[in-house]
Amino acid sequence: MVTMCPSSDSQFGDDELEGLVQETLAADREVPDGWREAARAAYAWRTVDEELLALTYDSEQEPAAAVRGDEGTRTLEFSGDGLALEVELTGGRVLGQVTGAGEVVLEWADGRTASATADGSGFFSLDAALADGGPVRFCVRRGGARLVTEWVVP
Repeated sequence: MVTMCPSSDSQFGDDELEGLVQETLAADREVPDGWREAARAAYAWRTVDEELLALTYDSEQEPAAAVRGDEGTRTLEFSGDGLALEVELTGGRVLGQVTGAGEVVLEWADGRTASATADGSGFFSLDAALADGGPVRFCVRRGGARLVTEWVVP
């Protein structure tokens, strides 16, 4: 609630003026719940321009994965928007190939990143500690486009 000031010929003491200022500022401290919800919804749209690369293959989902001798190595394939991304996760190293050149960024859910530039053939490698078990995703930047994979747990 805002208190209207008396006419300009009134004199306020310091305490009275301070009280009016505090009252006015206190009214603006409470943010309506609807505004909070609208702000959260608007924030969720910050990545709307990113194209999602869908997971099309995961070697961990293969029945033969349980009997294969290639323990500790996982292959993931993603595709979308005319781009294909294949990555091999082995301990602390990521080897991959992306159709066309571009920057590939590995993003952890906690905000850490590691990046590499794919060569002319699309090959790249990243040294990254994946053993912490947290979810990761890949981001490919080409031109002005940013394409991201869904989150996976290595």
